[in-house]
Amino acid sequence: MNIIILDRKTMRSLPYVALLMLFFASLPSQAQTDHSYLIGQPAPNFQLRSLAGNTVSLSSYRGRPVLLNFWATWCLPCRQEIPFLQTVALLKKSSSLQVIGITFDDPKNKNVQRTLQRCHATYLNLFADTKVIQDYGVNVALPVSVLIDSGGIVRSVHFGMLTTKDIPASLLLLK
Repeated sequence: MNIIILDRKTMRSLPYVALLMLFFASLPSQAQTDHSYLIGQPAPNFQLRSLAGNTVSLSSYRGRPVLLNFWATWCLPCRQEIPFLQTVALLKKSSSLQVIGITFDDPKNKNVQRTLQRCHATYLNLFADTKVIQDYGVNVALPVSVLIDSGGIVRSVHFGMLTTKDIPASLLLLK
């Protein structure tokens, strides 16, 4: 049997360490975060600035299904997902699906435009604000994709990179 002997200074800090451990354990992780409250509900509207400087609102796409993709240039899976989203945007144009990227990057960050150009992305991209981040609960990890039907109802929330196996089933729900 091993006996651990702690000095007084270490003993005094143990309650603080325990409190910190409890605090961090109570924070939501990606696996613990429940976004089911969004599913089946009207998608929160937003007005965000596009890369071109125009103001774009989600409500202007009512009547069309929308795929929102929250991303950032510093997120490797986000950058890897861009070509796939571009393909989805091009393939689904006939069904009127609108792909909208919402970047966490600062509007002054020139890497946003460079990243999109490198990936040949032509779908609409907007700059996030704190309200849209809070409204959609995107505070854990990126990328996050939200599928909204043509009536403006959230149909699915997906954490992580989208792949071909994630999209077809979700698109079948859209009306």
